[in-house]
Amino acid sequence: MENLAFYGTTENDCSGCGINLDTGHNFQSFSAFFYASDRFKSYMVEDAVSEAAKKKGNTLITYSHHTNLQGKESGSSGTGDIDLKEAIAKKETCQDKAQDALFGFGRATGAFSKDSPFKPSTIGGVLAGGENLLYVAAFWAGIFGSALQQFVIAPQLQDCVDVDEGYYTHIFAPSPEEKKSTESSEVLSTEKALSTAEQFSGQLIGMFKSDTNSYTSKAAKELDSQVQSFFDGASQQDIVQATVEIPGFSSGKLSGEQLFSFWYKGETSPLEYKTEGVKVIGSQDGNKFVIVDFNKGMVYVVDANGKILSTLTDNNIATASASTNTKIPAEEFGKRFTVVGLPDSSELLFEMNTEGDLTVKIPSVIDCLVAGIKYQSGIEAKSESPDSFNLTPIFGKVESIVTDSHPSIIAWPDDRRIVAEGTPRLIIEGEGAKARIHADRNTYLWNPDENMFVGLMKSIQFKNGVILYKPDTHELVIWLKRHELGQLSSEDVAGARLTPATSVNPDTNCPEPAVNLEVLPSDLTGTTAFKVNAFNEALQNVGPFTILETPTRRFIFYAALENGECKDHFRVINKETGEIYDSPIESMTVTPNGIDIKTEDGKDHTLAFDAKNGVPTVTYNNYPPETLTSAQGKNGSFWYDPETGIWNAENAQLLPLLEAFKNGALTQVGANGQVVTSPGNNIMNISTGASDAGLFNLPSWPEGMPEILLCIFSMTAAMYFLVYRKKKFTPAC
Repeated sequence: MENLAFYGTTENDCSGCGINLDTGHNFQSFSAFFYASDRFKSYMVEDAVSEAAKKKGNTLITYSHHTNLQGKESGSSGTGDIDLKEAIAKKETCQDKAQDALFGFGRATGAFSKDSPFKPSTIGGVLAGGENLLYVAAFWAGIFGSALQQFVIAPQLQDCVDVDEGYYTHIFAPSPEEKKSTESSEVLSTEKALSTAEQFSGQLIGMFKSDTNSYTSKAAKELDSQVQSFFDGASQQDIVQATVEIPGFSSGKLSGEQLFSFWYKGETSPLEYKTEGVKVIGSQDGNKFVIVDFNKGMVYVVDANGKILSTLTDNNIATASASTNTKIPAEEFGKRFTVVGLPDSSELLFEMNTEGDLTVKIPSVIDCLVAGIKYQSGIEAKSESPDSFNLTPIFGKVESIVTDSHPSIIAWPDDRRIVAEGTPRLIIEGEGAKARIHADRNTYLWNPDENMFVGLMKSIQFKNGVILYKPDTHELVIWLKRHELGQLSSEDVAGARLTPATSVNPDTNCPEPAVNLEVLPSDLTGTTAFKVNAFNEALQNVGPFTILETPTRRFIFYAALENGECKDHFRVINKETGEIYDSPIESMTVTPNGIDIKTEDGKDHTLAFDAKNGVPTVTYNNYPPETLTSAQGKNGSFWYDPETGIWNAENAQLLPLLEAFKNGALTQVGANGQVVTSPGNNIMNISTGASDAGLFNLPSWPEGMPEILLCIFSMTAAMYFLVYRKKKFTPAC
């Protein structure tokens, strides 16, 4: 195998979907552990590049068990669907067939009953071994024994459905020399798809072309040549492609080397406490760069020559936990953290059930968490029991537990199970199934009958935060990004108002102008009033705000030292044109709709604030109203998600990214190891028409009987070689 492309997709709005990506050292290898609460569809495409590989043809082999299958061979009528539930009801399973085989021998003796140690697959092994022994003992006369098996026994087992074990699916495209005599327009569907694919190559390459001296431009040129090479090669050789669609909850793992590109959209959290590496975030004009230096535990701004202009934070915890949120879009640096020392014991610390609820079991840790939640979110927390504290009403559900051996341990509520993706993949089931983390970080999948070790805890990923293990101090770093009550639906909002406030600049000790944000409830009684009141408490904790963001403008209040005197300023940045307006403030006046600002140059500025239909909007002077996407100050931030209508009070400082990052972020690794992330849509979301005969539907199975026999022979030989090689080179335990 040479080039293998994997593409996985879910519904656009999949709240229960996520991915943990372990990129290894310098992004040179990767392991992606993914989970989806709804339908997950994936495509795997193999493309041979070298001449040696092309002569051998292409093969994709997949294995699945306890799975319904749907399939159709190219050029054939009907389907080869496998429905486990239907097979059990109709008694068409391999166990049923095995019991009826040999004139009812299995049913009469109970050899293949559910309680029997023998499985239906045993028949295959016995028949194959017996056939070989016949040939060894009787030479050519063994053909009579083979005929007995093929004409008497095999038909009784034909087309049985294996509900206990699984199925291998083989997709094979022979080399051009092997199939050139029987080529047809349908078999060479790859060539039909090439014109469709090339239509999108311009979009694919164009995303990375910016200025001529950028890393992305260099990556685009290299990508351009690789895409052209793909087209040239595919026009001479079929591409082997498999499609796998899984309804319901699913999870999996994909590992590989030399990560080429990775696209994501949404919110990320650190998988571990990061102390190595550097992330560089470039400004739009290319004159300034933000350096997130994990080695030094600092975030600072440099110019094009590398000169340090300012330090954004020297908090090593905030640096180590930096994360990207394309919903805002911004780079997030936590503002307040709770650090808990781990007891020097092996007592039970955390316990997660199959619903994804996490409870804390050590009283001293509970006390620290209760105080830390109030400190981080501004909302009071209470524990119902001194020795058990459920974090779900605050942090939300657990999305994943990460250990050093299993980077994705997730709860499957519908199936009452917890799955640990890793090596080996482990599953615990039942109403009492738990994932247990002890104070020494030892993590287990547990139920009353089993206790399976799944590594040492590195982090716990929540919907609203993360718990990280800090190795150098043997502590837990707890970052509550937002309280569950620090989120508000637009349906609960009747209005909002801005009021003037004051914030102290820690660099100059100057009091500077700021604004407070307050939400008005749509219902003054009941649950709505309670939620809005809690949200306002969270806003007070992260406010006041000195920066207001809309899609086209950034409004900044600040104070500067001028001749030893603190001078208030008002700045407006036009994001579309780059134009900057800045002037000292003469006065600020509260109005029924917001704030009037008069600057020393004699100009009047009106900031009117509203929340009609639950959407926060700002109207500046006579310009059309715009959505207030975020606001931030020294203590934290606020941001609004227009896709979901959720208001968020965030325990983080925001480094705004280009608005284009709302469409997602694409990370690519160049030949020199340089990692570049650019904004844009998912380049693999290609619509090729109403039918499935598009880019990701390339039937490659040959039609002629000689070619089919050749495929079967080749696959059999390949499987024999793999098994033989494994037996020969695998050391004994």
